[in-house]
Amino acid sequence: MQNEDELFDVQYVAARLHVNPRTVLRMVERKELPAIRVARRFRFRSSDLENYLRTHIYPSSSSQNGKTARHIIPETVELSQEAEQEVSDVPTQPGDVASESTLKEQTRSLGAQSAKLRKQAAQLDIQQKLLEIEKQRLALRKEDLGRIDHALATANRIVNMLQPEADAKKKASLLQTLLPSILQPGQSQSLESALSVLKIDAEEETAATN
Repeated sequence: MQNEDELFDVQYVAARLHVNPRTVLRMVERKELPAIRVARRFRFRSSDLENYLRTHIYPSSSSQNGKTARHIIPETVELSQEAEQEVSDVPTQPGDVASESTLKEQTRSLGAQSAKLRKQAAQLDIQQKLLEIEKQRLALRKEDLGRIDHALATANRIVNMLQPEADAKKKASLLQTLLPSILQPGQSQSLESALSVLKIDAEEETAATN
């Protein structure tokens, strides 16, 4: 004989009632079946379970008739069908629904963060390409400035060598003549012609001096 104070878990009560364990939890929520909490889990007193069985399942000695007996089976079948329909949305433990909602919210948040990171990565890639283009443009400009400085220095040396006594205006004119030829190395004939003109001018000035 069972002890009046003996406690049963959800699975045991479900087996006694021939229903799904989640149906038992719903019965507790509807206050159809008394329950107590032990370490955050539901437990059922033996006396409460027996009282429920006498009231809802087993007929009393004064009501043993065919109508009551026929009522037992439909009620049990109805509970089983209810448990089968609600198995996906009834939590086994309180807090499972909140945990699932939190997990979904975290999943959405991670998806949004992932999309944001992909967008930022694309923007950084574009900026990196723009910086590379700017770097190449500056390198070409630096190269051009270097070529101009080199050409100007070369032209100055040539002018000073061939026309050392020329005034600033004369040197400027000579530089304008030489620079285009020096900046375009492929046109060697133009540079040679410019040098020939400078040489002739230098020789004429030398002869006039003498």
